[in-house]
Amino acid sequence: MIRKLVEIFKSKELRERIFFTLGIFLVFKIGTTLIVPGITPNIIEFKDGDLFSLMNVLGGNSLQNFSLFALGISPYITSSIIIQLLSMMEILPKLSELSKQGEKGRKKLDNATRYLTIILAAVQGFGTIKLMEGYGLTPVHGGIFTTWDYIYITITIVAGSMFVLWLADRISSKGIGNGVSMIIAAGIVSTIPTQMMGAYRNFIDFGLSNNVIISGIISFMIYLLAYLLFILFVVFIEKSVRKIPLQHSQNTTKPGDVHHLPVKLNPAGVIPVIFSSSFMMAIVTIASMFGSENQTAVLISQIFNMSADVNGVYWGLMIYVFLIIVFTFFWSNMQLDPAKLSENLAQNNSYIPGIRQGRETENYLSKVINRVAAVGGLTLSAVAALPILLTIWFDLDSSIAFGGTSLIIVVGVALETYEQVKSKLAGKEYKGFGKRGA
Repeated sequence: MIRKLVEIFKSKELRERIFFTLGIFLVFKIGTTLIVPGITPNIIEFKDGDLFSLMNVLGGNSLQNFSLFALGISPYITSSIIIQLLSMMEILPKLSELSKQGEKGRKKLDNATRYLTIILAAVQGFGTIKLMEGYGLTPVHGGIFTTWDYIYITITIVAGSMFVLWLADRISSKGIGNGVSMIIAAGIVSTIPTQMMGAYRNFIDFGLSNNVIISGIISFMIYLLAYLLFILFVVFIEKSVRKIPLQHSQNTTKPGDVHHLPVKLNPAGVIPVIFSSSFMMAIVTIASMFGSENQTAVLISQIFNMSADVNGVYWGLMIYVFLIIVFTFFWSNMQLDPAKLSENLAQNNSYIPGIRQGRETENYLSKVINRVAAVGGLTLSAVAALPILLTIWFDLDSSIAFGGTSLIIVVGVALETYEQVKSKLAGKEYKGFGKRGA
């Protein structure tokens, strides 16, 4: 591990990329503390299991402070979901055509996503202000928000959201990792000390008897151990693969060489969790536009609260789990298109033993990918849901509720970034070897 770190910092390019990324993180963190002008500085307290509590965690406490980055990158993620669904399901033929036009088409789709982001950010921004009024958000001039207050605050946080997107783009182009994922992970990491302190206060109270204090300390140690086991389990999920054996019709390799097509247990990575939470938050914020007095908006807010039961049913948690599984299938089939994989195998004179090339291979790969996605989706949703269930069953601090979601994202992003750094190091070594050979 230490050797790898030394190798990373020996590479000038990687060193510059890492420091550039850390610099962007610093700018992002500063932005999460800058309160929107005209708002009374208050720390907003969220209800247990409230989606806005999750939105706050993903945004690095920016919503709790109602900072310039209150919306975070959520509108862009929601826009991405909409554009990808429209293009995949061929609802808008124009978008479907663009998705098949290679790099040029992808750029046009990205532009469409950004235009939609501005519209959604405005809608979500206004909805967030309306909802935050119910949490004690007030203007500095006192009284209620005026029409002008709504307009300029919405414009301010929309601009903040687009600036966060710009920061994410800079990371993708000049830093390390996927910019959007890195920004979300940075926000989560910055809230971990707060989560730990919340758990500490929940378990330990030195004002009580010695037996209760000792019991609390033991409970807190168990919590820390569970946290570590969660991390190890998420790493296990992310690193596990299903190996599909391959053979070559023109095999020039040595006898005994084994060839496989590795399919990750969780091909979709952290995307389903990010998509599911962002999608649910978008619905709640849009419903909030109609005001806290609107019965439909209140009902939607209750239904999407993951720790609240509506008529004895935890609808919010069920919807969250369902969306994670659905998005896992959706994204897995986008990342691992059976038709393209089958075509690539044929072009490389490779085949799966006992399976004919062409349609039969495509159907076989589709089955494998869907089975793997089913296991990955169920595992992801279980990891995300378990901490929420624990807060319901044992009346734990609300900061623990979204620990599973946070860990999935942080660990997943860390592993993806590590793999990217490894590939860059391997590229450097290959170039160096080529020069020595010349």
